Amino acid sequence: MRKKVFDLIEEAKSKWSGYTALYCYQLLNICVKAEPVALLSFKVEFDDEMHPLEHLANAFIPREDQFEIVPNDEEYIFPICKAIKEVHPEFDVDIKEVEETDDNTQELPKDAPEEVRNNPIEYDEECSKHIICTMPQVNKDRHDAMMDAVKALSEKYKQQMDMSKEEYKIRLDTALIGETDKRIDQSKKEYKKWTSTYDEMAKKTRERKEKEIADAYQRYQEGKQAKDAHEQEERAAKGEAVSLRMKMGETEEY
Repeated sequence: MRKKVFDLIEEAKSKWSGYTALYCYQLLNICVKAEPVALLSFKVEFDDEMHPLEHLANAFIPREDQFEIVPNDEEYIFPICKAIKEVHPEFDVDIKEVEETDDNTQELPKDAPEEVRNNPIEYDEECSKHIICTMPQVNKDRHDAMMDAVKALSEKYKQQMDMSKEEYKIRLDTALIGETDKRIDQSKKEYKKWTSTYDEMAKKTRERKEKEIADAYQRYQEGKQAKDAHEQEERAAKGEAVSLRMKMGETEEY
C-alpha cells in the first residue's frame, strides 16, 4: 500500500511538472527579450520537409532584444523568415548583408556578447546574408496585449492544475483507506507540499513575466518622453531662430 501511495504522488509530480514546464515555455514565447526558446517554437519547411531551425542555420543574440540568424545557405532565408513570421508575427524581420573579414570570418557587431566575438562564424560566400529579428517596443497596445496573453495562459494552467489536483486527491484518499492516521497524515502533508511547490513556481514565473513586460513598457514611456522633450526643444530652438532672423531683418530695414 505504501508503495502505491508513493507511486501515486510521483505520478502526480510528473504530470504537474509537465504542465508547469509547458506554462513556462509559453510565457517565454511572449517575447519582450530575445528568448532562445522562441527559436524552438517553430520548424522550417524546405523541400517539402519540416526542419528544426538549428539544422538550417546558426543563431546568436547580439543584443538583449534581437536575434541574428545565419542561414547555412542563402536559399534557406525565405523559408526561415516565413516560419518565424507564422509563429512570431510581431518580430521585426530584416535581412542584413555581412561582409567577409580578412580572417575569412563574418563581421560581428561591436556590441555582440564576448562569447560570440570570441567564436566568430565561418564565412560562406553563398550565405553572406543574416536574418535580424528584433523584438518590438512595448507600447501601450503591446503591453495590454501581452498582459492579456499572460492572464489567459495563467488561467488555463490553473484550470489544468486544479482538475489534476482534485483527481489525484480522490485517488490518494482511496489508496489510503485502511492506513493508520499517522500514515494518512504524512501522505497528505507530502501531497500538499508538492501542490504548494508547483503553485509557487507558477506564481513566481507569472510575476517575473509581468514585471518584465511592465519594465519594458516603462522604458518605452521614458524613451518617448525623452524623445518628445527633445523634439519640443528643437521646435523651440527653430522658433527662436526664426524670431531672431525676423528681428534682425527689421533692424536692417532702418
